[in-house]
Amino acid sequence: LWRHESKDVRLEEAGMCGARFPFNSESGDLLVGATPDAIVVYPNGTEEVVEVKNHSPFMTSYLKNRKEHRFMIRRNSAFFPPYIFPQYVSQLQLEMYCVGENCRSALFLRQNAMKGAVLVRLRRDDQWIEEMLYWLQTFKDEFVKKQVPPPQDFFFSSSRYQDFLQRTREMADTDGELVALIPQKDIQRRQGVSTEITTLFLD
Repeated sequence: LWRHESKDVRLEEAGMCGARFPFNSESGDLLVGATPDAIVVYPNGTEEVVEVKNHSPFMTSYLKNRKEHRFMIRRNSAFFPPYIFPQYVSQLQLEMYCVGENCRSALFLRQNAMKGAVLVRLRRDDQWIEEMLYWLQTFKDEFVKKQVPPPQDFFFSSSRYQDFLQRTREMADTDGELVALIPQKDIQRRQGVSTEITTLFLD
């Protein structure tokens, strides 16, 4: 799926990242960590986190005339921009932060059982990360330390939090850089009659 001119580029496994941060020590106040699926290491020392999402083609549809739910396969599930959903922005930015300063971008692969895959790059945003850490610390101070259950939609009335949410949505809508759209035939899968007639189960 991914090619580079240099043979020295490595794709490495990644475990829990972020343990070396000072605030994750015994005396620290905020515990932060992330587990990217892999890390791309370039010859110049820069790194990219890799995150993979596999989307299920299955869905249920409610038939009003029969008053029942029916199990279905979503065949029209091609990838359209924006390719990154807002809920993945925070995961990718946290992974980049936890890997370290040499990690300035993330490769995000979304794969579908019926329609191939899409590979997108998201750049690191240190200002957004700083704001994320602020809200994580605020959550811990107001709810975790006080052992108070958070209410529904906590922080939602804050204008600062609204700005944070708006920036997150903007990043999802505009900051993703399309690297490649990978057709179904180019993805290694279980062998079937053809690329279009293949079982979706292993048993």
